[in-house]
Amino acid sequence: MKVQHDKKRTTAQKVALFKKFFSGRTDVYGTHDPVTGRGWQEKSRVTDAVIRAHLKGERPYGVYLLEGFKTDQPRVRCVTSDWPQGSFLRPDLSHDGRKVVFAYAKFYAHIFDVKNKVDKNNLPEDAFYQIYEMN
Repeated sequence: MKVQHDKKRTTAQKVALFKKFFSGRTDVYGTHDPVTGRGWQEKSRVTDAVIRAHLKGERPYGVYLLEGFKTDQPRVRCVTSDWPQGSFLRPDLSHDGRKVVFAYAKFYAHIFDVKNKVDKNNLPEDAFYQIYEMN
């Protein structure tokens, strides 16, 4: 059965949908330079403009670990900097705190403009979220 869409989502609706699935702090976020792999903490608000930049592939994000948070020099380390640019969803720790589990979908610039994303023939397989676990 093919699902038909009678209207295209606006950019504001796409941002709202993203915000519905991703939650966390809104006063700070982590990002990285895809060329050098250097990660850093951005001490500014997570605004709709920040989310739009991520959805369009202009600003990469990933899964970050806060190390040494009980010391005078805590640091942020991106554990996904060598992954292709994409979206990471709902990272969580295993029950023993030894593994991180998350969902990931690879970024494709043209997907932002695909009108019918329900038809899987219009999208690459790895554009859909897959579950990953890492030590």
